[in-house]
Amino acid sequence: MVQPPQTDTEGGTPDGIHNPYFVDATKPSSAGKKLPSWLDHFNAKDIKRLFKCSLAVWLMTLLMLIKPTLIAIGRATFLGGIILFIAPPAGIVFTELIITITVLLGCALSWAWGVITMKAAVATWPQADKQARFATLQQEAANTTNPLQYAKVQILNGYMLDTNVTITYFCIMGLFVYFMARLRVAFPKLILVQVVASIVTVIYLNAAPLLPTFDGTVAKVIVIPCSVAAGIGLVCNILVFPTSSTSEALDGMRDILALMPEFLDACVLGLKHPALDMSEAKLTGLQTKVLSTYKLLGPLFRLLPIDLSVGRWGSDDLSTLNEPFRRLTMNFIALTDLYRQNQVRKETSIDALNRTRAGNGESNSDQRTVELGQHHIDRAVDFHVRSNYPSRNILIKECIQSLVNPGEHLIEACKESLQAISETLNQAHALRKNPGRLDMQQRHAAVRSKLYEQRDIFMTSTSRSLPEISRKVFDEDGLLRGETGIISSFTGLMPGILLQEHLSRLPDAIAQVLTRIVQLEGMRIKIRVWFPSRLIALLRWIGHEASLHPKCQTQDA
Repeated sequence: MVQPPQTDTEGGTPDGIHNPYFVDATKPSSAGKKLPSWLDHFNAKDIKRLFKCSLAVWLMTLLMLIKPTLIAIGRATFLGGIILFIAPPAGIVFTELIITITVLLGCALSWAWGVITMKAAVATWPQADKQARFATLQQEAANTTNPLQYAKVQILNGYMLDTNVTITYFCIMGLFVYFMARLRVAFPKLILVQVVASIVTVIYLNAAPLLPTFDGTVAKVIVIPCSVAAGIGLVCNILVFPTSSTSEALDGMRDILALMPEFLDACVLGLKHPALDMSEAKLTGLQTKVLSTYKLLGPLFRLLPIDLSVGRWGSDDLSTLNEPFRRLTMNFIALTDLYRQNQVRKETSIDALNRTRAGNGESNSDQRTVELGQHHIDRAVDFHVRSNYPSRNILIKECIQSLVNPGEHLIEACKESLQAISETLNQAHALRKNPGRLDMQQRHAAVRSKLYEQRDIFMTSTSRSLPEISRKVFDEDGLLRGETGIISSFTGLMPGILLQEHLSRLPDAIAQVLTRIVQLEGMRIKIRVWFPSRLIALLRWIGHEASLHPKCQTQDA
């Protein structure tokens, strides 16, 4: 929230600005050094994820430290920890179930293909050569103190290697690796099948050619740790802070809504004090946060029809919010971009005036530095210089001032509506009864009515004031007034008209979301289990080129 600034009576600007979106904002005294955004994950959601993943890795590590389990699983027990690092149980329960299935599928495919390959490879070794090699090994082992141990060591050192067997393993297992690579390209979400299958394949490429006889369990040294790790990850995801795509989508929408009120406060302050400069970097950062968070909702909405959840709203209910929420995000980004572009134009105009003053100072000099694209620079400088004259600036100020009173009340109604939407989204998947449900629904309906009322008042007020101001631009014949050598004063009306347009679209988008929210509040009363509604969507989701973890979708945004 923006604290009421103290107004400087001489300059008409506030003495202290506490909103971070302004260049001259006063930093709070308690603010210290913050971590970079890519490193700052000290929030409840990320800490829960970290605890869940750490618990899974810790349990897998315990299996290495306990000797009986280490003997039972095998010498490759450490591989389970690597699998948990490759696919940590950080997502929703459904994606963790898919991860477990893909890990087991990769193990099963590689093991089955390896058994077939071993059968074929052993059959290519002529029996006469094999028996002759065995006889030679037995004669050498007979001269040692421990013939059996000596024979094992020699076999593992490659004593029984045969060219035909090695080539067979290489060709057939290489074909399998190629098939897995093609599967990964065709279905990106099956990447773990390819990764795990390639790990198991190593046994049949390195160890299996050394064995002179068929051994169908040679791959279990890798299969067992991978399977145990997948099971531990699934159990930890189900028992420790379980989440569904519905709850994650609701959290994502609340995260976006939480970014809006502070900027709307900045809009009110900007209307009251047009001379204040907003920070272009802060506005760009806000847009990046909103768009990156919104992009995370895409994979979650695709998962809704095939996921199981517990709460008041089902996947179909939440899907109806997708389009209204998209419009809300789009209109909010458009409003922030309007302020950002205004700030860019203001800085460009200042730079143009500085260039003009510098050029006038060097007009008597014969030397002039010519930059790349000098003609375009000169044209832009000329435009900004000719646009910067008193009558145009007065028009801009009058247009903005005409939006102050109705705009302030409209923005306050928008903030109340955003708070109502966030409150309802928080209650949608709360696993407890809400005794004040009816009162909350009535309060939200009243907030919606207030939003519509303030929107109508805003449009009515600005539809009267802006045309009155525009009469100063036209003469008695309806033609644009102008002065020789300057840009038409009509451009002084554009900032106010654009701001009116964007401020009128934002409440419309908020009202659409709030209307659907109020409808769902009346329809969905009880907490229930929502089963997958369309299993056919699972096949579409597998074929989509998105990551297996919705949280890994970053802003590519």
